[in-house]
Amino acid sequence: FFYIVRGDPSRTDGEILMFVLDDMEYPTDAAAKAAWVSTLGTDLASGGTASANLESQPASNAFDNINTTFWQKNGGSTGWLKYDLGEGNAAPCDGYSVYYNGNGHLSIKSWQFQGSNDNLNWDTLDTQINHPYWTNGVKEFFWFGQSSSYRYYRVNITQVNETNTLIYEFEILRQDMVVSVDSSIFHEGSKSLKIVAPQTTSLNATVTHTLSPTFNLTGQTDFKFNVRSNRTGSNFKIGLHDSGGTTTEVTPNITSADTWQEVTLDLSAVSDANKDAIDSIIYTQLNADAETTVYMDYMRTLSEDEGTGGG
Repeated sequence: FFYIVRGDPSRTDGEILMFVLDDMEYPTDAAAKAAWVSTLGTDLASGGTASANLESQPASNAFDNINTTFWQKNGGSTGWLKYDLGEGNAAPCDGYSVYYNGNGHLSIKSWQFQGSNDNLNWDTLDTQINHPYWTNGVKEFFWFGQSSSYRYYRVNITQVNETNTLIYEFEILRQDMVVSVDSSIFHEGSKSLKIVAPQTTSLNATVTHTLSPTFNLTGQTDFKFNVRSNRTGSNFKIGLHDSGGTTTEVTPNITSADTWQEVTLDLSAVSDANKDAIDSIIYTQLNADAETTVYMDYMRTLSEDEGTGGG
């Protein structure tokens, strides 16, 4: 995020300050997904079969949702850990997570996350190179644009931090809502943020953009953004969350499908103490009786600031 100060320094009646919280100009889907994180809908690694090419502790331990058990590979700097969803169960995923509860130095260093439907030909969905030792007790997430449907998923290890390596927990993740960046439909600049909420989306599922450091909106009177949707009506809401625990929200009423409209969240009645440390912007799905596609762009605040210019 950034801010722009607009106005004539010679003015004596105040100047217009414009703070842009997010212009949605993300370079890739992965970058947009990392910035706007959906609630998790499904861990696909359930009910299938785990396997690995080398193991002194079973591959199934990496998928058992028990933080104290692990898959361990002995010998060599390469290997793979695979999960078979089962015949007829192919599904897309949005990313994966890796967790270490201990022995973070015995961790994978370089790898590819891949998908396959024949267990022979593999499509690479994500590549990581020279990842440092894991921090014990911290789950790391790796997101990418939603994949095609695959029956088999695997982590193909190309380098390890030590001769022996292990993984405590590995999740194959599908998010409640699909987040991407769109360069064909936008209001400002050259891109917009696209959120697709399938009909299966849980009510009140969220997509959250964390602001770090927090954003001080003291004195700001409103929060504006541009939005369009394939559905009319009030199917979602947008909120600003202050680190003190206050969330201020607006529920846009889409009056015309597939048409950009400006939405204003009125902040004039919100105390400065409840908007001085905005730590996140939250999208919440309110209606999931049909698939909802939403485009958002150019999130900003506008206020008239007393002063003589500068900035």
